[in-house]
Amino acid sequence: SAAGWVYSAVVALYIFLNLFSILNIVTGVFVDGAIEFGKRDRNMMIQKLGKEREASAHHLISLLREMDSSGDGFLTREEFLASAGRHEVKEFMDALAINLDDATNIFSLLDRNMDGMVDVVEFVQGMEKLRGEAKSSDIHMLIMQCQHILDMASRIEGLPQRMRGATGFLDAEFKGTLSDRSCRSQNLTSR
Repeated sequence: SAAGWVYSAVVALYIFLNLFSILNIVTGVFVDGAIEFGKRDRNMMIQKLGKEREASAHHLISLLREMDSSGDGFLTREEFLASAGRHEVKEFMDALAINLDDATNIFSLLDRNMDGMVDVVEFVQGMEKLRGEAKSSDIHMLIMQCQHILDMASRIEGLPQRMRGATGFLDAEFKGTLSDRSCRSQNLTSR
């Protein structure tokens, strides 16, 4: 009976370990499936975002062609301002959440190389940056750049005072040198 009890405990332990192993394997299969699904979902999301960007670029290129009255592939300030008043252009810009109330400044933002013309690359990249609401990172970058400009301006503002101080020092040195020379020349003439 003591041996029967030991064999029963060994068999129960064996069954427990087998059940634990099987449950562990089943759990691993489910977790692996979920991870693979997540990877595919992430890849699908990246592909979807890429397709959306590509479609947006195609729409912007067709809009540029529509706005380009000369057909040369470049958009001049005059062409942009003239087409900014058209109903279909306003609707497209509204869909991009771009306000055309200040079209002159928008053209200036698009014309990155400041040659007075916006090419396809400038137009697509500029519109992508202008579309939608400002992001927190955009605002913080702008604040940082403004602070940098203010720091530079305050350094420039203090420059005349520092220069006056330096010239005052130089004037004193120069006057001191002149007075030393005049004293020496008076000493030489008196001898």
